[in-house]
Order: sequence, then C-alpha cells, then structure tokens
Amino acid sequence: MVTAHAHATPRNPPDQEHRGVLAEVAGYAHSFLTGDRPVRARHPDRLADLLGGPLPDTGHPELATVRRLIRAGEAGALASGAARSFGYAVGGALPVGVAADWLTSVWDQCDVFHDLSPLSAVAEEVCERWLVDLLGLPAGTVMGLTSGCTTANLVCLAAAREHQLHRAGWAVNERGMTAAPALTVLVGKETHISVLRCLRLLGLGGAIRHVEADDEGRMEPRHLRELAAAAPGGLIVCGQVGSTNCGSVDPLREIADITHEHGGWLHLDGAFGLWAAASPRHRAPLDGVERADSWSCDGHKWLNTPYDSGLAFCARPEPFHQAVGIQADYIHSTERTGRDPMNYRVEMSQRARSLTLWAVLHHLGRQGIADLVDRNCAAARHLARRLGAEPGIDLLVPVRLNQVLLRIGDDTHTRRVVERVNSEGACWVTPTQWKGRGAVRLSVCSWRTDEAATEPAVAAFLAAHRARPGAAPADPLFRTDPVPHMPAPRWDRPLGTNHIHRPPRHRATAGDAVTYEMEPTDDVDEVADILTAAFHEDPVIGWMVPHTLPGRDRYVRGFMHAWVGFMVGHGGTALMSPGRDAALVWEPSARDAPVTDAEHRAFEAAITEATGPAAERCRQLVDLLDSHYPTDLPPHVHGALAAVRPGAAPGAFLRLAAGMLLHLYRNRLGVYCEASSDSSAALWQRFGSLPIRPPILLPGTGIELTPLFMHPDDIARHPALPMLLGEEAPQTA
Repeated sequence: MVTAHAHATPRNPPDQEHRGVLAEVAGYAHSFLTGDRPVRARHPDRLADLLGGPLPDTGHPELATVRRLIRAGEAGALASGAARSFGYAVGGALPVGVAADWLTSVWDQCDVFHDLSPLSAVAEEVCERWLVDLLGLPAGTVMGLTSGCTTANLVCLAAAREHQLHRAGWAVNERGMTAAPALTVLVGKETHISVLRCLRLLGLGGAIRHVEADDEGRMEPRHLRELAAAAPGGLIVCGQVGSTNCGSVDPLREIADITHEHGGWLHLDGAFGLWAAASPRHRAPLDGVERADSWSCDGHKWLNTPYDSGLAFCARPEPFHQAVGIQADYIHSTERTGRDPMNYRVEMSQRARSLTLWAVLHHLGRQGIADLVDRNCAAARHLARRLGAEPGIDLLVPVRLNQVLLRIGDDTHTRRVVERVNSEGACWVTPTQWKGRGAVRLSVCSWRTDEAATEPAVAAFLAAHRARPGAAPADPLFRTDPVPHMPAPRWDRPLGTNHIHRPPRHRATAGDAVTYEMEPTDDVDEVADILTAAFHEDPVIGWMVPHTLPGRDRYVRGFMHAWVGFMVGHGGTALMSPGRDAALVWEPSARDAPVTDAEHRAFEAAITEATGPAAERCRQLVDLLDSHYPTDLPPHVHGALAAVRPGAAPGAFLRLAAGMLLHLYRNRLGVYCEASSDSSAALWQRFGSLPIRPPILLPGTGIELTPLFMHPDDIARHPALPMLLGEEAPQTA
C-alpha cells in the first residue's frame, strides 16, 4: 500500500512550493554540471525501487517527487555529456542550452503554427538563415527542426522520393507506392542504420543497393558510377559526412557529379560531421558538400544543444513542402504572415526546439562553433597518438575528424579492455565491428573535451590493456598507469587521540604527479562560509533549516559554525584550499576521543543559540547521527563535512581529499562519513569509500544519509599513494 498524502493533490499548490521545487532543481543542476563524476551509471540496480511500485492514489508533494527523481538520476543516469564520454556520438549540453531549454519548458510553447507561437516560429527562421550561411549551403535552402537525425533523414528522403517520382509523372501523395515507377537507392557500405530504416518506412527497402567502400569506409566513386548507369528509373544516392565508426567523409564532389549526371538526388547524412563545415581548418574533407540536394544533422551531437535537436535541410523547397506540408479546414495556416513550422517536418505538436538552438548559436557564434570543432578534433588526434603508440593497440583508420577507431589485441582482449574501462568510470566507450573484427570507437563530441581532458582516459586504457586478465579494476579517483611497487606503511604509530599527527602545512608543487593541499586552519568563520554556500540546496540541510524560514542562511551558517568549532576544539582538523573555495573537516572517532556530558551540553547550547527557530531539528539531526554511529569499525576518523563553494575551480575537493588520504595513511586510520545526497555519496565512493549500513532516514521524509567507510587497509593500497608520496622515503616496518 502506498501512503497517500492528501496535501499533495496537485491542485493550486502554493507559490512557495513552486519556488522550492524550482530552486531544488537549479541547485542540483549546478552541482551536476560542475561536478566531476564517474562516466557510468552508478547504481542501475536501484532504479526499479526508486521509480517503481504502484501508482500513488493521491500523489506526493512536488519537492518529494523531484527529490525522488534526482535520486533515481544519480543512480541510473549516465554522464553522457562529460568530457570523457566517448560512447556513440553524444554531445554534452552547453549550460546556455540547458538554461534556454528550461525557459522553453516554462513558456510551454506548442511549435506548430506561427500564430500559436510567433516566438518559436521566428527563432526557427533566424536559425535557418544563420545555419545555411554557416555551413555554406546553397541560398534558398530551407530547414526543418525534428527530434533527431533519423526523422531529419525521413523528411529529406521523402522529399527525394517526391521529386524523383514527380519527374516520372507519379503523384505519390495521391497514388501511393503501389505500381509506382521504379526507383533505385544507392548507399555506402558504412551507411548509418537510420538511413536504411527511413528508406524502409518510405517503401524503398527493396530499392536499396550497396556501393563498395575503400579502406576508410568511404563510398567508391567507380562502383557508384557503374550502379548509377545501370539503375532503372529514378535515382537517389545517400552519402555520408562523418561515418559512424571512423568519421570518414565520402568524396562528395565526385559522388555529386555522378548523381546529377544521372538525374539523381543526393542526400547527405551528416549527423555530426556536417558541423565540420563551420571550421575553416576542418572543412577541406567536406569539399563539394554544397552540391547535395538535402542534408541531415543533429544539433545535440557536435553543436552540443540539449536533446532533442535534429535538422533537415533541403535545397529544393517545392518537393520538400510537397512531401511533408499539410492543410486541413481546422488548421488556420499563417503562411501569409509567417511560416508554420509544422510544414517543415514530420511532427506536428512539439516543444519549441528552435529556442535552445537559437540560444546555443547566439552564444557560440561563428568562431565559437569553429573552436569547438577544432578543439574536439585535436583531442581525437591526441587520443590516437597516445594510444596508438602503445604496443598491442592499433589505430585502424587515420583520424579525419573527431572519431578514433582502435583494435586492442584480439577480439577477446578488446572486449575485456572496454568492459574494464567502462566499469571504472574514467571514461565511457562503445565496442564496434570493423571489417568483421572487434574494435573500439571513441567519439569526441563534448564541449568539455580538450587534449588535457583525455589524459585520464588514456591512463585508464593503458592500465586496462596492460593488466593481467581477471585483475581488479583500479580505483576511479586517481587515474594512473600501473605502479609496480608501493611502499609499505608503518603500522607502529600509536593511535590515541593525543598521538594522531596533525597534517603539516603543505601544497604539492606543480611537478608532483598528483597535487594535494593540506592547509589546516583555525578560521572557523571562513570554513563555515564555504559550507553554508555549498550546502545551501542540500536536501538534509533543507529539512533541517527549511527554505521557507526567514533568515535561513544565517541559521545554516550558525549551525555550520557551531559544528566546525566544536570539532576543531575537540581534536579535529579543518582543511581549506588556498583559494578558499573548498573545505574538508574531520574529527577523531567517538572511541578515540569520547565526548563528555559537559561537552555535549555545551555543543547543544551553541547550536540552540546559533540556529534559533531551527534549533530543534538541528539537535534532532545531531542526535540521529550519534545514534547510528557504528561502534565496530577499526581505527578511523569521522569525515564529517566536505564541501566545494559553488563556482570553485575544478578539482578543489579532490586535492583536499588527496591530502586527507596521506594523513590517514601515515596514521593507519580509516574514514567514516555520512553522505547527505546521492551526489555526495558518489563523490566519497570515488575517493574509495563503500556503503556499510542501510541509509539513515530523516523522520517523516524520504530523505536519507548514506553511511560509508574506507578501511585502513584499503587506504594503504590506494593507487594514488605512490604518486602522493613522491620522493618521500618509503615507510617500512
């Protein structure tokens, strides 16, 4: 039985609830877009529990629903827009595109007719003009926005069918395909499956003939000419601008000449590769692209718009409109004042895709798009150089654009490397087949990816390639090549509170293999400021000090100040990065440093004074954590608080975590913590901690904290230690 929440019936909820749920999503979005997370789905096995169950009878509050969805996302969403997401050809949504997509949902425009949404209709016309110019397509080319390249292919190929059958005197819209004149469709050996799917949907599956390909998967003009000359009836040729496996581009000028010599229609599938036309540096392989009759591509691939954004271009507007244009008595067409978007695609009702497309184009501009293409292509070449230099890894095709095609030993070893790399989360890649043998493809499409961002992926590949079969994956936090020897820790240090070494002031130099920062601070005010900013949208803190409470920030800061002050005064350590943008606070375990009754009363009094009307829940949280604190753990510290100020430089927390790792190693200590969100739990797990208890549930809510622990033995085996120790003399027993 699902508990019903009478107050959750979604009828006229208060404005405050609307603001709360939107603020929750905004806060989470910032942490998701700026965080460094594994490129894999972390807990897909939890999705059935998080999303399933019977349909609620009455419903749940907005905030509870969104938080449940966020938890599901943290468990099962793949970080496909990350800098090292190389599987398939998937871009990463630019933040400006995400913001525009939010506005699109807020405005809730139905992008069908001009008069139903002048905003989206005009934006689409502007995008058409900009893109035809940017990509160097013929003047007069029209554009339709679709859900993706598949439906863009469908629209363009429908126009091609209309044109070729009309030339033969056949009105396909009225008479259908039964008894229609013969058509021949010539496609390359590496043609994308979406093109073949669209041809089948158009009744042209039986008309498909395959053109031979060269060593890079490009269409052979010689064989194309032979097939075109022998083709009965009308001719449609489907070429590629960026093949799926290796990014190769068909010889466009030659195949355009051959197609048009035989009265045919040339359609180019440029799902990601067409964007190379925007780069003066990388346009050369696309020579002759403007000679085609139609083109398809995706904005959500290399342009990095949010999903979904397909683009259909056609240089012949009349057959295009004949193929997809519609009219009915109940449709009030406004073509006389402005174009109706529905007449440029298959879909009728759809979201206003033109708004996100406009925002990304307006933000990047001509130079920004060229820079994005150039940056990704350079990163792909860098990956090919670094990996291709390793014995046993073969680059199968020269890198032409942003695709890298590799074979790593035999098929079994290639598959093993892919599985290992993907399981660790340093990057994500997909296996493929090339000329009948196993291979792996890396597709570089994200705005986040440059040469430097590929290095952890290179290290993960090399480690997986060199590892013996069956070896355990490396820890995903610090990526490095395999280390032959790690100095043994010295276990003879006393473990009492008075003997725990306070970390020295140190920041690793730029020449160190891994940078770490350890700046113990007594500046409780500054640490509390960092924590307050970082935990502003945290679900646990939101329960403890509700967003609706006037003066909320003051009480959150008061709680953080009281807690940090207590821990530092009780033998704990507060680390703060030199840039004052990240903080990490830990304290001795309750076993090593028991809290006296007097100290506990003083702490409660400090919380009460600092948090005012939120004091009861603040004390309730502290008591809840105390009551669930495990008593059976080996020597450890309590990693109570870890935070990064919003907008901080990437890696700020990881450098502090590296400093903490050294401290724990030198003192033979583990670390216990309670993560207050799924993203926080994921961060601690990347550090090497593992969940050890069921979640701690806050009273009357679905909000939970995850208890995690990293054992001293695991710390001693951490793959980052050799780099952190650097030239330090090995500590042997």
